[in-house]
Amino acid sequence: MTAGGFQVATGALRTEAARWTASGARMTALTDRMEALRFGEHGGLLERHFAPPYQALIEALVARCCEADDRMGEIGQTLGQLANDYDAAEEAHARAIREAAAALASFRHGEAGGS
Repeated sequence: MTAGGFQVATGALRTEAARWTASGARMTALTDRMEALRFGEHGGLLERHFAPPYQALIEALVARCCEADDRMGEIGQTLGQLANDYDAAEEAHARAIREAAAALASFRHGEAGGS
């Protein structure tokens, strides 16, 4: 579609939207892998000494991955909505042009018949 001398590729926007949404889902999938990195409750001396900061690191990573999924999903939704809004506006403009052309043709036909 063209508007004002540039082309809006709504299909590309939708493809990119799907890509962002899928990437966000992969970030959440990483949290399952991070769960396997946690120390057990009955670890050795080294694990007990380093467990609190290590667990805090795992919690921070899980939180960031979940947040990334949310934000990437929002980006995907926004891109999809942009494509939908543009297509709807384009259709409304096309319909208005068709209606104006039909009205003009009807006017001309009536003008020609009335003379």
